[in-house]
Amino acid sequence: MTLDEMLALTMRQTGEDEASLPEYRELAIIYLNEGISDISAGDMDSGPVLAEGNDQPPLPDTCHGALADYATWRLLGLGGRERQIKGDFFRERYMLVKRRYGDRMARKRQA
Repeated sequence: MTLDEMLALTMRQTGEDEASLPEYRELAIIYLNEGISDISAGDMDSGPVLAEGNDQPPLPDTCHGALADYATWRLLGLGGRERQIKGDFFRERYMLVKRRYGDRMARKRQA
């Protein structure tokens, strides 16, 4: 999934239309890059990975949707209580993928 695709998914999940993307783009990109750092547990080089529309995260495809979930959770967390509760759903989805990815990486290190 490209950066542009993850941004579009994040907007849909927050309930904002894609016309709102310019307002949220910079912050959403920060959160997507933050998610990469978090899910990889520091295994990636520091610094932003996603900057341009066609950039793809250096993670397996199974993690790409989880990055959008992470950004959705963080953006919804900036709103009122109702939005924060909605965000908890996306946090849980993100955490599930993060645990699976972390377990897989731990097995690789042990092998």
